[in-house]
Amino acid sequence: MSVFLVHGFAWARNDVRVFVVLQEVDDAAPNNLMSGHSEEAMNEKFGKLYPGPMANLPALRFIEPLNPNTEKFKYPSEPYVFVADVVVQSEDFIDVTQAMSIPIRPAQWESLAELRDHIAPDEKIGWFVVHNGDLEVAEQERLMKEENGLEVDNDPADRIKEEETIEAKYSQGLKEQIGEQMGGLQLHDKIDRKGAASEVYCVGNAAPISTNRFQASQKNEKKSGKIMKLLRGNSKFLYLQQAYEFAEERDVALWGNFTYSSSPLEARNFSFQNGFSADLRYQYVMQRSLQNMVDAEYRPYATREPAFAYVHDFGSVSSASVRYTIGSVQQPVVRYLTSQGVVTLQPWWSQCYGDIHQMIDFHFHDFDQTRVLAAQFESQLKADVDTYYSENMAMVYSNNTPNTPPAYANSTEGYNGTDQYGNQYIFHSGNGYGFLEPSNFSGIAIPDVQEAEAYYSIVALSTRQIMAAYTLAIPPSSGGPNPSSNATEPLRFQKEISSNGNVNTVDVIYPAMPFFLYANPNLLRYTIAPLYQYQEGGFYPNEYSMHDLGTHYPNATGHVEGNDEYMPVEESGNMILMSYAYYIFTNDSNYLRIHYPKLRQFASYLIQFSLTPGKQLSTDDFAGQLVNQTNLAIKGIVGIAAMSEIARIVDDPASAQNYSSTASSFYTQWESYAIDPSGRHTLLSYQWRSSYSLLYNIYPALLLNLPIIPDSLYEMQSAFYPSVSQIFGVPLDNRHSYTKSDESLWTAATCRPETRRLFVNGLGYWLNVTSTDRPFTDLLETVGEGGYPVSPDPVTFIARPVAGGHFSLLALAKSRALGEMMGKGKVSGRMEQGKKVAKK
Repeated sequence: MSVFLVHGFAWARNDVRVFVVLQEVDDAAPNNLMSGHSEEAMNEKFGKLYPGPMANLPALRFIEPLNPNTEKFKYPSEPYVFVADVVVQSEDFIDVTQAMSIPIRPAQWESLAELRDHIAPDEKIGWFVVHNGDLEVAEQERLMKEENGLEVDNDPADRIKEEETIEAKYSQGLKEQIGEQMGGLQLHDKIDRKGAASEVYCVGNAAPISTNRFQASQKNEKKSGKIMKLLRGNSKFLYLQQAYEFAEERDVALWGNFTYSSSPLEARNFSFQNGFSADLRYQYVMQRSLQNMVDAEYRPYATREPAFAYVHDFGSVSSASVRYTIGSVQQPVVRYLTSQGVVTLQPWWSQCYGDIHQMIDFHFHDFDQTRVLAAQFESQLKADVDTYYSENMAMVYSNNTPNTPPAYANSTEGYNGTDQYGNQYIFHSGNGYGFLEPSNFSGIAIPDVQEAEAYYSIVALSTRQIMAAYTLAIPPSSGGPNPSSNATEPLRFQKEISSNGNVNTVDVIYPAMPFFLYANPNLLRYTIAPLYQYQEGGFYPNEYSMHDLGTHYPNATGHVEGNDEYMPVEESGNMILMSYAYYIFTNDSNYLRIHYPKLRQFASYLIQFSLTPGKQLSTDDFAGQLVNQTNLAIKGIVGIAAMSEIARIVDDPASAQNYSSTASSFYTQWESYAIDPSGRHTLLSYQWRSSYSLLYNIYPALLLNLPIIPDSLYEMQSAFYPSVSQIFGVPLDNRHSYTKSDESLWTAATCRPETRRLFVNGLGYWLNVTSTDRPFTDLLETVGEGGYPVSPDPVTFIARPVAGGHFSLLALAKSRALGEMMGKGKVSGRMEQGKKVAKK
């Protein structure tokens, strides 16, 4: 008989069983965690679920109060197991005083307490004496009985195996009861079974409304109302006990609520319950239903984790459907500075649907219509991609069957092959150069990747990410600080997600512009409307455009002192080009007339500073300041060219002529500063010979049919990019190996088809092999595993709306189509040249 002195806590046997089943710890026997590989499996699972506390608990022990002479190990001799971080074992006696003097670090004790709060929150932590009749002693007793002719019990090891078999069957039965749909928050799912009993258990917790599991408190609350009456179901709301209006922590709003709704639909029995998450799981595992009860107690979600769950019981069916709606709702939604002072704005949906219950009810019932609209958008997106590529394919065609390219970095051997267009290439997985053309070692597109499919994958993945960064709000009752305000239209507010949280950052709206021009140009107008309102209302003191509408979302209170991030050429050019782009895609000349005075102000700054911007930041501010950035200067010049067209549209011919001649003069001078003496490429900064960069700011000239950029510049850059390409694309500039996905595809749109394919296929290939593990990043390494940049400083951009720049090709195609429809001729000589090349 072994004696253990353990430091830890007791874990109830029923909770152990539920944990092992729900977490699918297949190698653990919940009736005896000391057997087989159980201890190792439990430590591994704890490490995945609770990495924080387990970092200080590297090797937990699970000590059972076992009697090996029990006839069968179907049930343990005690209804609990001890989870221990310190264990002292003896076969006879233990000096308790000495053993309990073993030092336990504060971090270790706190980690054990945190683990306890997750799995056994009502148990105390302390020292316990545990008696365990281990298998070795039992085996000795069995041999002695055998030698003396006494009746011999079954081999203890056999009993353990028998117990594990029983537990495996027990666990499998529970898994079948729970069903494969357990544990996910899904909008709508269909179950296909072959006449088996089908149930769905779905649970949510408080994590969506707080990042602090210990200080923030939540409440589970059942709200009945229209949704209850119409759905024969219910909706549950989760609130912070102490909300902080218009505040957030780690991108999580600290006010509002999280909603979770369902309905029986086709279920034979439908039940719900709020309360402690372990209670809910235990209730379901044991009863296969919930109790239709609500626990309204506030508490931190790390202590008796508050959760809410639904169970749909369909009986024995061949198929069935379940539906859940989830959402985070803030009301009010934005703080906004107007001539009436700081006001709070209500979400636009409250004007469309009424109160929150009516909105949720509409949302729930709108599933079928939403699915139809989503399918239509998807179908149109595919058709538009196909149309673009049918007109703009690469010039080389071949019936050759391509060699299957090697997996990247799968060996250190070289490889020669033929791509789908009949081009020869060489590849060496030991470097990051990618696939190279044998004669001049310039990069070629990833072989065996269809560009149209790669591009569709990119834009399809980007769409929801773009829209998720915005919210629509009802304008102030005063209509705003200028006559252009329209209370019948929403104001649209953008959060600069994951970088710094600014509101309506001009150089984040701008790179996303192609998506809005393609999908709905009015969305662009709604987004820059607050920027115009603020600056035309006299709140911003500088002569150039503001950088953003507020330091941190959702506080759109601006910068009355003019101390926002200093990007004057960047943002002034962006505002002019976005305003003109809106006109090109809508033909709304009145919009330009309303904002013309402010646009003239921005243009005056560009005339002063765009040719030689000095030491300014561009939109790539993470790369730092640089004197006279070539790409920044050309943005200002293209912006002045756009002002020439704007002046012409609003009947100011003298200004139009002045802007046009200024832009042309600046461009001529820019070429002398910006192009390498070899004539092969532009420079990152004026007269820095060893430098280069993506010249993505010439894309708006092509998009808006501005003749300021000659075809020779497009051709020069298009020929140069393959000479500096890597496996996942072309680096942003010569200072680093990373690139920007949005700016890469802006650049791709300015290139000949072969070079465009190099960009598109590189990004499409990256999507499948990247080591990044979060939402679509726009800043990625072009070498290695395509991870997040770590040099000179780690930068992790995720879920940013600049992914709208991926729609550069589709916006360009739409611009060309609109120009031809309106009788304005071809969009540009460059695009006409591209069409001719594609037809050769």
